[in-house]
Amino acid sequence: SPQRNIEQELEAAVYHGTHVAGLMVYDDPRIGFLPFRILPANLRDSGLGDSASRVLNAITLALQSGARVINMSLGVNGRAPFDETFIEFRDKMAELARSHPNVVFVVAAGNDGAWLDGKNKATLPCDVDVDNILCVSTLNLKDQPASFTNISLSRNEVVFALGESVI
Repeated sequence: SPQRNIEQELEAAVYHGTHVAGLMVYDDPRIGFLPFRILPANLRDSGLGDSASRVLNAITLALQSGARVINMSLGVNGRAPFDETFIEFRDKMAELARSHPNVVFVVAAGNDGAWLDGKNKATLPCDVDVDNILCVSTLNLKDQPASFTNISLSRNEVVFALGESVI
């Protein structure tokens, strides 16, 4: 399988997302993953508009390109009363996920070290309560929630995975 060119990635300012994608396709017989096609969607190249619009445009592009799994390592934080932009992004994200039930959206819980109830304090898209949105929080090397990871209390299911000191 092809080797990653870390120097090239750093020069192109691709860090976390590239690392996550590399982990997703890592071919290790002990893990059992096989390489899959990756469709990178750089938010800077997905069109004009505010951040929420760029995220939604990137998701739409991925869906139109046939994506079956969409990984989003981002967080839009909000506190009640949520502003109009927050509510609009939440509702559009929910609509996209519901209208594509055969696509899994893997989303980060965020890195604010906060407990999120989804009503008074939330992060999007993690707190979008749709069945095909899978929220992921971080474990440290001791298999405990990392001090910086958000914990979503509004979701029935949250996946915890190693995310601290991963190289």
